[in-house]
Amino acid sequence: MRRHRGFTLAEIATVMVIVGLIIPMVWGFLTAQLLQSRVDATKGNQELIKQALQRYAAANGRLPCPAPVNLASTAANFGAASREPPVDAGVTCNLGGVTNIAGNTVYRGLVPWATLGIPESQALDGFDGYYTYYVSRAAIRNPSALLTPAQRLSPGSSINGPIIVNNGVTNIATGVVAAIISHGINGYGAYTYHGAGAQKPAANGGAREQENTNNNVTLTKADYAESGTNQFDDIVIWLSADDALALSATTDGGAKPASQAVRERAFNLVTVMARDTKINGGALQSVRGGIGPFTVNYFPVNAACDTGARTISSFDTSNLGITAADVLDPWSLPYRFSRGRTDLNSSGTCSYVITIVSAGPDGAFNTADDVQLPYSTTTYTGLVAKF
Repeated sequence: MRRHRGFTLAEIATVMVIVGLIIPMVWGFLTAQLLQSRVDATKGNQELIKQALQRYAAANGRLPCPAPVNLASTAANFGAASREPPVDAGVTCNLGGVTNIAGNTVYRGLVPWATLGIPESQALDGFDGYYTYYVSRAAIRNPSALLTPAQRLSPGSSINGPIIVNNGVTNIATGVVAAIISHGINGYGAYTYHGAGAQKPAANGGAREQENTNNNVTLTKADYAESGTNQFDDIVIWLSADDALALSATTDGGAKPASQAVRERAFNLVTVMARDTKINGGALQSVRGGIGPFTVNYFPVNAACDTGARTISSFDTSNLGITAADVLDPWSLPYRFSRGRTDLNSSGTCSYVITIVSAGPDGAFNTADDVQLPYSTTTYTGLVAKF
């Protein structure tokens, strides 16, 4: 009968040494993989939030206010923008739970996921902290008001983006209108889902991390540093005015080219005006709130009735029975219109009765990219006859 020899103490010791060497390596690998997966999830959600903000801007011509940080998860408006409808002169986002920075030029709070129509899970980073959302006041103002490009969210404008992003040494982005910040694995400065207003102490972070929680317009995106004075693990993305309006400037809500959408929306307005003409017995909408003459002629030349500059007018949405959003072009500025020298019920010989004008991508009237859309008397009377 053969006897089976067991392991010697030396062999067992050798195995234990090998296992002792392997476990830290495997553990380190798994830990690194887990951390990377959380970083990837964080960046993925930031991109989804950015896209949601772009869709919101395409639909509304502005960005939303932040959501308050001090509401309980059971509150009816938890996760909703602190103010809807938008901010106009004398009104701010700061209704409690939203921080006013630099004299109401920038606001800070949570990403308003409920207002953006995204799930709450997308407003949480991979480390179970809510994203911090910064937004400039100009970017949340009502675009239907008669505001200059510097006063609202408008293409190519850096004036309405007072937020600055710095790498700890120099500025890497200016003209920023919004930023979405994850406070990283240490979470210093982040609000968590562990109760209303629960925030991990920002003061525990490094000096650069504290830039993303203090009350100034400069934010920091720096290299990762695990410890020390410059400890930093925040993940930061931002939007310029052009970034925020990316969908508006190129597509109609992500579906149609702006070159097509600008004509379709204008035609919808002309149709509404034709209905108004029918209801009012043949008269074209009276000119209300004329802005003054254009320096260029926005009406097709007709010797019988078309001399001199035209007066541009804003649409009277109340009398037409439409909303402010209905008169916005694909670049989120209200259309305006110019009338002919004669109305439909007069005996004049003008070939065109109305021209709808869009300020185009640059958001400024009387520039080369303005879109002029004239409608003939024949077209207009045909529309009137359909009602």
